[in-house]
Amino acid sequence: MQFPFISLFLSPTLTSIEVYLKSNANARKLWNFLHLSTPALQKLTVIPDGFIASTATQAAFSRALPSWQDLTSLKLPDNVPISIDDLITLSRCDKLRTLYIAPECNPVSSLDSQFTSENYFLSLQDLHLHISSTNILLRIADMIKAIRSHGFKSFTLDIESPYTSVELNRILGAVAMHRQLNILRMSLENRSSIRLESGEDSDMLVTSATIEPIFHLTDLVEFRMEQFYLQPTKELLDKMARAWPKIKVLECSCRRSATTNHFLTSTVDISDLQILAEFCPNLETLSIPFSSTLHKDVSDLPVRRTSGIALFLDVGECRIDNPVTTAIYLTCLFPQVTVLSFSHILIEQQLRDALEVVNRARAQERRYGSVGEVSK
Repeated sequence: MQFPFISLFLSPTLTSIEVYLKSNANARKLWNFLHLSTPALQKLTVIPDGFIASTATQAAFSRALPSWQDLTSLKLPDNVPISIDDLITLSRCDKLRTLYIAPECNPVSSLDSQFTSENYFLSLQDLHLHISSTNILLRIADMIKAIRSHGFKSFTLDIESPYTSVELNRILGAVAMHRQLNILRMSLENRSSIRLESGEDSDMLVTSATIEPIFHLTDLVEFRMEQFYLQPTKELLDKMARAWPKIKVLECSCRRSATTNHFLTSTVDISDLQILAEFCPNLETLSIPFSSTLHKDVSDLPVRRTSGIALFLDVGECRIDNPVTTAIYLTCLFPQVTVLSFSHILIEQQLRDALEVVNRARAQERRYGSVGEVSK
């Protein structure tokens, strides 16, 4: 890499750079070069190409970071981690609005001792964290508490390490301090080697009590909790529905048991979805594992009135004994359903066929109803 050649294209007033990294040697030199050449940098995006950061590369980036006090957006991939000390530096960038990073634990640093001012992350709006260190979650909770931005609207947390329900509860407690939050996404990475054995690691189970703090986030429009050891219950659904009246996207997918290869049991019955239909009129995407053992005639059930928003409903791998009856029941609860997704191909096709028949019948019924109104 010939940096004198690159310098021909750089200007002290340059505000945005997208970097493709291939080797540690070049990356280290690049950071040393850029922080001297781009003092006005506002947006930095790093895209790795078979690159994994070395200690020397991370040190070079740490030295460069204080030079970019005007940063508004920093996006680093999960194989370019930054230290806790770098987080402290970033928290003082008053204009920083977007932050995608993979923080790693530095045992000599402590967020408790270093986050002492009231002026941290003053402009932060969108925070995306990828966690692969086993002993950093509580520090992340302290970091989230330190955010002072009134515009903090979106938080995404990807976990690739073992966690405890206590740690998760602490993080969600910190998140709940930001009542203006609109979007909350959490996922347990599939490539993680985490295993939940019977009677072992049971503190990784996610219950209603674990996520209790976020029921205070009444402005949530999107909540995703993917691949966690979550056991959905009627109680959990009831709390979600009553807490989040503005919700548009609600996804709670369960992780498979390492011993049985089955999903953790959901105690939610299809009839329990009624609470969501009643309290969450703006739903556009719904993914909740439940069971459906309906055998009774549901054709005469009243159809709910809705705002008309199209709804995508993913029923995952739930038990469905009667696809036709299930489709009719779901359209009574959610008349705006336009797509039904199911992991079993045959049953999914049956659900879709039934949904199409029901929707055609309802459309015809509405047309005849309109004619009847005009003729009166």
